[in-house]
Amino acid sequence: MTWSPTSIITGILSYSVDGVPVTKSVTRETLVNENYSGHFGGGIHETDTGCADPSLNGTLDSIGVLDIAQTGATLTMTGASASGSCSYAGTLTQFGQMGDVVGSFACVNGANGSFHMFEFQVTEFSMIGRFTASYNFPAGCEATGWFGGLKVTTF
Repeated sequence: MTWSPTSIITGILSYSVDGVPVTKSVTRETLVNENYSGHFGGGIHETDTGCADPSLNGTLDSIGVLDIAQTGATLTMTGASASGSCSYAGTLTQFGQMGDVVGSFACVNGANGSFHMFEFQVTEFSMIGRFTASYNFPAGCEATGWFGGLKVTTF
């Protein structure tokens, strides 16, 4: 039996039964929609490239808090760290236990654009995920990275 992923949500399963080859396309099955709402303390790792101002290219790691509110498939998030705060709004699609959110963001420093969070998972105590972002401002910046945090109540 072999498994060949074709994306983060699909793949090809191949096997043989009594010498007869079988190939199946497989997609993550959603049994229940997750609730991503919560107050999280954690960190983010981000790499920025392609910025019109080359001094903005580079990698940053920061710690902060992320508040997530979910109503149906609508997700709103507010993230705050030492470098400022940003608001994110998007639509959640569930693929098995993985969430996928596409939307737009705006930051207090004027940065704004679109984002895509994927492989987004939540448990009773934590959340993790990966992301890409395309900035309208600052011009040309493209971001990739990952984030994670623990559900907290005291900060």
